[in-house]
Amino acid sequence: MFGRRRPAAEPEGGDRGCGAQKTEDLAFTREDVAARVRRAEDLVVFREAEEGKLRSSPPRTGCQDPRRSMSPEARVALAETQVVARLSPLQKGFQAWEEFVTFAFRKFGNPVRLWFVMDPDEHMKIGEMQFARACEEIGYRGGVTALWRYLDMDGSGHITLQEIDSASAVRLAKFKRFLNARFAGSVAQAMRALDLRTERVPKAHFIAGLRKLGYNESGKKLFDSLVRSAHTSFLLVESMSFLERWNPPPYLLSDADQVGLGIVKETLGDLYQNLLRAWLHLLDTDRTMRVSWEEWQQACRKISKKAPTVAGLPKTEGQMAAVWRALDADCSGWIALREFDLTSFEALATLKRWVDREHCGSVSKVMRMLEKQPNSTSFTEEDSKVTSRSMGQPIGISRSAFRSCLKHDVGMSREHSACLTDGLDIKDDRGVTDMDLKFLERWDLAWEEEALGASIAIDTA
Repeated sequence: MFGRRRPAAEPEGGDRGCGAQKTEDLAFTREDVAARVRRAEDLVVFREAEEGKLRSSPPRTGCQDPRRSMSPEARVALAETQVVARLSPLQKGFQAWEEFVTFAFRKFGNPVRLWFVMDPDEHMKIGEMQFARACEEIGYRGGVTALWRYLDMDGSGHITLQEIDSASAVRLAKFKRFLNARFAGSVAQAMRALDLRTERVPKAHFIAGLRKLGYNESGKKLFDSLVRSAHTSFLLVESMSFLERWNPPPYLLSDADQVGLGIVKETLGDLYQNLLRAWLHLLDTDRTMRVSWEEWQQACRKISKKAPTVAGLPKTEGQMAAVWRALDADCSGWIALREFDLTSFEALATLKRWVDREHCGSVSKVMRMLEKQPNSTSFTEEDSKVTSRSMGQPIGISRSAFRSCLKHDVGMSREHSACLTDGLDIKDDRGVTDMDLKFLERWDLAWEEEALGASIAIDTA
């Protein structure tokens, strides 16, 4: 029974009698018992909610909503669980990445040291099984599956240091570039130039020697990235040998070419009359709202074929890398529409937010709404013609009807409205269909903005 303590001892003679148990033997008052019952009920309700047994619909007549009896702490925990459940896979992966990087700084001092614990053979790439085993060995208990899917976003089956910490990868790539330019990529030659004849290089000597050789980046940050232990004040020369074998993406070794980027954008404007149209038709053909380095190279080759007489277009890998670096400032390995053309991004993001807010993120609902508006004052009868879906055919509306929707329903500016009207008309059929807008449902704008905020915070730290 609740509240009853175990008897201390049997009375002599073994006969307790009916009234022998005294009230002092009760460990809890009635109020204590009632409080324990309420906490137990709260725990049961909370666990049922976690398992998806608790529905958000109002309770049926005569039934009490069990959440009303939950304590404030249990309701907060339930709300947090529901928020996490609503996160997209990219948002969950991003949170897992943040936790992983925090873990790296806390346990190893920086992500580079963690990397070489996970990659002891210095191959500079890790497969999924090796990554999972390494996470277990170093004691990381976060969401490894979500983290891997986020890091291996290109589906290559392996990850690199750049995908875990692009800032550290850039720092090491700059030093490799310095070695290539001054010492033919040889670490041994660099050490001889520093007049260091030992395998153990003190931190102060390393920093001063690099400054003397004309290395303009932070020697302290480089030393911390190269040394394998936070408790060591010297650098082993062999710890730098991986730089001779490492083949980072070429854009990590390039300077940003803003002039070349301007020529590319001007050429795309001439070819497609609209940078959003160029993005959808040439760069982001799979509508992921992200363009990889490989996709960029393919696009550059196509641009050169379409405009063979334009001078200054990137044609070699080095030229493509320099223009890419002007777009991918954080060297994440991907570029988003925001980085390519801010006007196009703002216009498309405004439409995306409106679809999410007013139509639960469904493009089909938007088109059904437009079907019901032929008599609306926002449209003329001629412009609001809608081709109804038949046998799986997409629903299409005219350009003027779409522009009117953007102005009156979305509340978009004239500049952004014109940008979208021209940019989404990608099939030259003088109209926009629901299939043209379908990618908006897959665009994870919330994750993109969350990741951008974290990137800005890191850059300004």
